[in-house]
Amino acid sequence: MRNHDKQMVSIILPTYKVEKYLEKSIRSILNQTWMNFELLVVVDDSPDNSLQIARSFSDPRIRVFNKPHGGLSDTRNYGLERTRGTYVYFMDPDDWIDPGLLEDNVQMLEKEKLDFIVFGYHHEQENEKGIIESRRTVIPKVHFYKKGNHEDKIDGYHLEMFGYAWNKVYRKSFIDRHQFRFQKGISLVEDFLFNLPLFTASRIIRFNSRCYYHYVNRHRDSLIKKFRSNSFDLIKMKTVVLEQFANAWELPYKEELLGESIVRGINYCIYNIYLCKNSLSAGQREELVNSIVHDDRTSDLIRYYRPRRLKDRLYKESIQLKMVDTLTRLALDS
Repeated sequence: MRNHDKQMVSIILPTYKVEKYLEKSIRSILNQTWMNFELLVVVDDSPDNSLQIARSFSDPRIRVFNKPHGGLSDTRNYGLERTRGTYVYFMDPDDWIDPGLLEDNVQMLEKEKLDFIVFGYHHEQENEKGIIESRRTVIPKVHFYKKGNHEDKIDGYHLEMFGYAWNKVYRKSFIDRHQFRFQKGISLVEDFLFNLPLFTASRIIRFNSRCYYHYVNRHRDSLIKKFRSNSFDLIKMKTVVLEQFANAWELPYKEELLGESIVRGINYCIYNIYLCKNSLSAGQREELVNSIVHDDRTSDLIRYYRPRRLKDRLYKESIQLKMVDTLTRLALDS
């Protein structure tokens, strides 16, 4: 049977201010070897030419929507409500994918009767001239995690893979059965907050060790590089859903996982405070870091962190002893 006679995949492409990259993104989708898909380009009232570019394609598999501006989560949910496929794939409009992404992963989903699958990706750094100057390939090192089987430990490396929607293909009926949706008004951790409850409801997390996605980090102010005054609140939300997942899966190393998560989160917050563009004074920046180390969630979880190097031990001690200056220097030097 030809693949266009088989299960349809609904690809959701939330689109906002990406006129420079959208055509390449869409063409990489049209080049998929799995032909039975629909592409929902959901334009979030973008002020540039993104809508016109999306409408310039004549392929009947492309459906273009233009909606009032509501942010990334709202735009993804809008597309999700209008899908017709058996499977759903979320992609970012300024990245691109290899031709075999849909075919390889749908075949694994079908053969193994999975609810979702996680695959590898390339993290590419682009310079100001638009040239890729470095690439980090992130490949799953295990085949699966199974509820109740603790032989393979979920570590920070694989936890990073949980934090994206674009390196997974989902079964739509599984999403609908549990009423999973992206939380509106949330940035930075919205994918993690979507995926962890989904993983919690499942009995297996299956990995495909091949890489298909090209995540391009460009020499410009991106969503990740924007200053967020509520960054630590978002990190705490992330630790809550991680703890719920660890409890549901009865992970014997739950505390270690949470300890590592809070340290990674604090490190990001300090980066956000000091290196992302903002109008904070030196005193205000110091006060923000001080509020993080005095937060009850920090106190609860930092004791579980297991440092591996001398620098890690100093990092933990500086948090526990509320040594803000030392902590800041260590974080910015990492």
